[in-house]
Amino acid sequence: MGYVGEINERQLVDNKYQDIKIGDFIGQSGIERLFNSMLTGVDGGKQVEADAQGRELRILAGREPVPGSNLVLTIDSRLQLLAEKLLEGKNGAIVALNPKNGNVLCLVSKPSFDPNKFSVGISRAEWKKMLTELNNPLQNRVIQSQYPPGSVFKILMAAAALEENIINRETVINCGGSFRLGRWKYACWKKIGHGAITIHEAIVHSCNVFFYTVGKRLGIDRISRWSYKMGLGRATGIELPNEKSGLVPTASWKLKRFGEKWQGGETISLSIGQGFLAVTPIQMANLVSMIANGGTLYKPRLVQRIISPDGKIKRSYYPEVLAKLKLSASTFDIVHKGLYGVVNEYGTGRKAQIEGLDVAGKTGTAQVVRKRNLPKIEYDKIPEKLQDHAWFAAFAPVDNAEIAIAILVEHGGHGGSACAPIAREIIKEYFNLKTIESEKSDV
Repeated sequence: MGYVGEINERQLVDNKYQDIKIGDFIGQSGIERLFNSMLTGVDGGKQVEADAQGRELRILAGREPVPGSNLVLTIDSRLQLLAEKLLEGKNGAIVALNPKNGNVLCLVSKPSFDPNKFSVGISRAEWKKMLTELNNPLQNRVIQSQYPPGSVFKILMAAAALEENIINRETVINCGGSFRLGRWKYACWKKIGHGAITIHEAIVHSCNVFFYTVGKRLGIDRISRWSYKMGLGRATGIELPNEKSGLVPTASWKLKRFGEKWQGGETISLSIGQGFLAVTPIQMANLVSMIANGGTLYKPRLVQRIISPDGKIKRSYYPEVLAKLKLSASTFDIVHKGLYGVVNEYGTGRKAQIEGLDVAGKTGTAQVVRKRNLPKIEYDKIPEKLQDHAWFAAFAPVDNAEIAIAILVEHGGHGGSACAPIAREIIKEYFNLKTIESEKSDV
């Protein structure tokens, strides 16, 4: 939502605010800022004749104040409140979209702040505290924080490998617990390995070795190209200021940035969503939404329409397609069934199961530091700031998705335990609310 505050000296000389005067309040962040001109009304006033003592004798002219327009958002306030409650006490982000049109159903960043403090005037001490707090309450993590996607990136890797004919439904790759490239060894999360597995089993059980192998076969150029196609490495265009674009690394990028050639081992790390790769939660929600709806990448939409004070529609906003990805029906079928298996076939996301509803999803664990750089102690005794981030991206129902969601809990550990239960509650509530609305309309 953002907040409003008194116009400052810098803004007073900006042509955008030429009709605003000292002492007026304007939108300073979020939707309040972007739609300030629509939300701001026109001041009323009167011209009076007064005597020497300042007493009003008569009114010479007057003008009634005109309220600003109203915005109708796509946000479902009930889902929003639930999501905020479920993320309370954690640092992270939740964003849910409607895969059919890109509507944002809820959007939460924690920790947050009370916007009312800015409206009444925040003290210098409070402002300094907000700026220096380690948890960054002023940062909208949904659109501004950039993280490695971890194993959620395997959704993209699976689709890319299938479309490039690197693998097919029957391809079997053996996981013995590690993958060798030259003198380097890359571990699977399951030390004894998964054995001989197909793409379906690799998605369900999130086998690293399978995707290391796929990544080596694809190569950095094709991985980067498919990442851009699926909306990574660029802003989604959501109606909020200061959105970050994330980073999809390429060989040429590394050469330009560091003056070094791309190494094969960096492709291996990238294959499981690690390394230089960085994404925002809104990008991951958009990616899983596109996989859910059959290949349409929408611009996430927060505002449905603008309504004048007398109730007339001044402007409507419609779904905007950013790209259409031409994936084969076979690829969608394989990926959908794999993601269904993650939740429903004793995969890593089984805590998102909902009785009577087909939920599909993918967990992710994103390293903050390399394992070999961590202290040699039990994981739960490692300082929180060094512990892994937790991801979960999901959609439901599988065959005709109405909600897609991405959840990130900073230093939450495993997506299956930290994020999947949150997704379960939000998705369940979405369909409960839909049932309630349907019953009301039948009365």
